[in-house]
Amino acid sequence: MVDGNLWTARFQSSATNYTAVEFATRAPLFDAWTLGVMGSAAGGNAGALFMFPVGAGTASVALATNDWVGLGKAPGFRLDLPNIASNDGRARANQWVTFSSARWKENVQTLEGALDKVERLRGVSFDWKPEHGGVRDIGFIAEEVAEVAPELVTWDESGKAAEGLAYDRVAALAVEAIKEQQGRIERLRQANAELREQIHTVRGLMAAREREVR
Repeated sequence: MVDGNLWTARFQSSATNYTAVEFATRAPLFDAWTLGVMGSAAGGNAGALFMFPVGAGTASVALATNDWVGLGKAPGFRLDLPNIASNDGRARANQWVTFSSARWKENVQTLEGALDKVERLRGVSFDWKPEHGGVRDIGFIAEEVAEVAPELVTWDESGKAAEGLAYDRVAALAVEAIKEQQGRIERLRQANAELREQIHTVRGLMAAREREVR
């Protein structure tokens, strides 16, 4: 059909699961791709654009109506990958840059009690469950971290089940904890130096007293 000066084609159905078309070459079926739009049965993902190889069953790419993108899953974030401890759930880049300028922040305060918080954190080793990759890994338990630094933890829509942890933010805690620990070390060094000086003074007085007695 013609919409103004723009030629368009519309594929529309009353299906509640999705409306889609397939694109394929003359090669076998695995070279075909399905492109479609999710129907009302998708709930909050209704209207999302998706694409996957024919027969795959799950979307390789999903673009929600709010412009969020999911790779291998429906998006719950601006960019969302599946919770799988393998390359299917990983991303790679030369560098990830996080917005952090002072001009976007207010009520800035130095972290206090960072060393105490770090001491309360528990680093663990664990096995991911088979459906999430089944590999050996190390890290934290989000629910445990929430008891120490709740700002680092994300939750599901109900607010009852922890889902994610901002590992990069742990660096801020670690930096301030190191500074606090270094301050303690310096105070102990100073106290030790003062004790040494006092011992030296006492020894001098004792030596002088012995000379007087003689």
